Amino acid sequence: MGVLSEEARRHPDSVRSGHPMFSFCAIGSNAHLFNVNNFSGYGKDSPLSILRRLNGKVGILDVPFNTLFHHTEEIHQVPYKFYKLFTGKYIDRHGTPDYRTYAFYCNKERTIWEDLEKLLWAKGLYQGDKPHVNDGFRTIDANKMYNEILRIITDGKAEGLLYERI
Repeated sequence: MGVLSEEARRHPDSVRSGHPMFSFCAIGSNAHLFNVNNFSGYGKDSPLSILRRLNGKVGILDVPFNTLFHHTEEIHQVPYKFYKLFTGKYIDRHGTPDYRTYAFYCNKERTIWEDLEKLLWAKGLYQGDKPHVNDGFRTIDANKMYNEILRIITDGKAEGLLYERI
């Protein structure tokens, strides 16, 4: 979201993924891999899975959290989320209209991230600046974060780090 994302999306070499609510754009030698029409925003067919297969990193610019943890939650079908389907008119990159259905892995509980972010910093997984410090830009290895979130889920520590009951 924002000006930087819009500039990337409009770049002549940009490739945008197809999910209408959670699209990603890629520029560079592997951009063609992101030309996917992923059914779910964060699932196995999503750009986040592609990023992990490429051993990529996520860059975050001055926002308080990283949505990559939602990818891990969806891949491992956590019980505190569920799929909601959305159907509507979709216009593809060639201007062709169609009706399509997409999924979003929704919360049953309230997403939290503050203590997770502190944990990721404490473990040295982030490199760069914290939000609202200098330029606030940081990076994290996608697979290292995935593995850390998976450990939290499998150790039964998601409540309190990834969500709280409402």
